[in-house]
Amino acid sequence: MISVLNHLRQLNGSKILLLGLLILFLASSCDALKKVPKEEKKEPKIGEIQGKKKYNPKTGKWETTTEVTEPMDTVAWKDPQRDAPPPIVSDNVGGEKPGEKDDGKVPDSEKLDRYKVAVMLPFMSNKNPGGTSPTIYDKSLLAVNLYGGMKMAFDDLSYEGVQLDVTVLDTEGSTSTTKSLLQRSEVQNADVIIGPVRKDNLKLVAEFAKANKTPLVSPLSPSTSVTEDNPYYLQFAPTLESHCYAITKHVRERYESNQVVLVTRKKSAEQKRMKYFQDANVKIEGSITAERFKEFVIADVSADLNEIEIRPYFVEGGTTVFVVPSWSNETFVYSLLRKIRTAKGNNKVVVYGMPQWMNYNRISYDYYEALNVHVSSSVAIDPDAQEVEEFNRNYYYKFGTAPTEDAFIGFDITHYVGKLIKKHGNQFQQKIDTEKGESYIHTKFYFDPMPGSNSNLENLSEVGRYENQHVNILEFKDYYFQLSE
Repeated sequence: MISVLNHLRQLNGSKILLLGLLILFLASSCDALKKVPKEEKKEPKIGEIQGKKKYNPKTGKWETTTEVTEPMDTVAWKDPQRDAPPPIVSDNVGGEKPGEKDDGKVPDSEKLDRYKVAVMLPFMSNKNPGGTSPTIYDKSLLAVNLYGGMKMAFDDLSYEGVQLDVTVLDTEGSTSTTKSLLQRSEVQNADVIIGPVRKDNLKLVAEFAKANKTPLVSPLSPSTSVTEDNPYYLQFAPTLESHCYAITKHVRERYESNQVVLVTRKKSAEQKRMKYFQDANVKIEGSITAERFKEFVIADVSADLNEIEIRPYFVEGGTTVFVVPSWSNETFVYSLLRKIRTAKGNNKVVVYGMPQWMNYNRISYDYYEALNVHVSSSVAIDPDAQEVEEFNRNYYYKFGTAPTEDAFIGFDITHYVGKLIKKHGNQFQQKIDTEKGESYIHTKFYFDPMPGSNSNLENLSEVGRYENQHVNILEFKDYYFQLSE
C-alpha cells in the first residue's frame, strides 16, 4: 500500500475544495487547432511538446489547450543562468547521513521493505483564488497534470508490490520555499526525490541530493548546467546535443553526407550548434576523416530572405536534406521553408527541424507536407495505441478529465523509477544503464552515465549525471506528425 502525505500550503473553506481540484480533478481549457487543408482535415495523432495538447474522449481528438505553464527549460535550451546559492540545510545535512562516513563514493544499494518518496512540484497553491471561484491558477496546471499521471502510477505500483510512502510538497515556484522544504525531515530522509521543474529550484535540490546521496529525478529539464559531478542526478529530458545526435543518426541511416546541408542564421548560438551535427556524423562514421556536412550560414536579416540564393545547395537528381537547428524566430523558419519550396522545382527535399516547430502557429501545414518536414521530440504519443486508449479511459474515470502530455510523462517516469527501485534498491541509478529500450507510453528510456568533470581515459568511472538519450523523430505525413519509421 502507498501512503501519501500532502504538504501543500494550508487552505481553508472553499480553498480546500480547490486543493482537491488541484490534486484530483485536473482542469484545462481548449482552443482551436490551426487550420489544415479543407480536403483532408485530420487531427494529429502525435501531440506537441510538453503539455500543449490533451486528448478529449468526448470528441476523440487531441486538442490544443490554453494552459500557461511555469517558465522552464523544458525545450528552450536556454543559456545557463547564474548559479543559485546553495540551500540552507540543517546540521544533519552536509554530505553525511547519521552513522555514515562520506568517502565521496556512491553507497551500495540497499533493498528496503518500504521506500520514501518526496515529490516537489510547483502547485502554486499560494496563487490560487479564494472565495467561491472554481478557477485554478494557470501556472499550477503543469504540476497538477504531472502529478495526476504520477498518482496513477503510484496506484499501479502498489498492486505490483512496490511499497512507497509518498510526500507531496509545493515549491510554489520559489527558491525561498524550496530552501525551506529542504529542511523538512520528509525530504532529508527520502530515498528518492522527484522534481522540481524550474531550473533555479532544481539546482538547489540537485546540490542537496548530491550532498545527501539521494537519487533525484528531474522530469522535464533538458539543461546540462543544473549540476555537475553528481551521480545522483537522473535527467529524463534529453539535452540539445542528444536531439542533434538523434537527427544526425536518422539522416545518415537514409542519406549520404554530401546530401546534407546545415542551415542557421548568422547568430553565434546557432552556428555553434552545427558542431553537434558534425561531431555526431564523425562518431557515426567512426572516422575523423568523415565527409563533413555542407554549411549554409544566412546573414540576410530581411523578413523574406530576399538576398539569399539556395539553389546551389540542391543535389541534382537526388534528395537534398536541409537540417535547420533554429527555433527562436518563427518568421525566419517560415521564410526559409518558403524559399526552399520555391527553389526546389522537381528536386526531392527533406527538412529536419527542432521540436519547437510543432508549436508554431503561422506556418502552413502545406509547407511541412511539401518539404517532408521531420522534427526531434522527447514525446511521441499515438492515440490509436491500445495502451494510450486504456490510459485515457482510466484517467478520465479517475479524475473526470482527459490527460495532458504532462500526465503521460508523470505516469511513465514514476512507473520506470518504481520498477527500478524495487529491482535494484535505493541507489538504483547505478544500474539504470542496464535497463534500456523498453517502450513506455510517451517514449523509451535509454539512460547512459555522462562523464564527470574529472573523467579521463584513466578514470572512466567518474559519473557527472545520468541522462536519458532517447529522442523520437517525428515525420509530418498525411498532415500530422507521426513517429517516423
